[in-house]
Amino acid sequence: MKEQLDLKQDLNMLRQDVSKLGSDLTELAHKLLDVGKLETIDAKEKFLEQGRRTRETLEKKIEERPIIVILAAFILGLVLGRLLDRK
Repeated sequence: MKEQLDLKQDLNMLRQDVSKLGSDLTELAHKLLDVGKLETIDAKEKFLEQGRRTRETLEKKIEERPIIVILAAFILGLVLGRLLDRK
């Protein structure tokens, strides 16, 4: 009889532990999701900042040497035109 009572108590404790574990895992998943969102936003901001700096650098180079840029674009167009004509 005592063994049955002990077994029931153990099963109840096990149920509570499993329930708590499920709650803990759910909470952990939500926290990991929040961290992932924050890191994604941070990476996006860094990527956009790098793109902005690259664009500004490119614009500056174009403003400093417009003739060279036009010539380079012309040559690139010729090369691409030749490559596409081969097919």
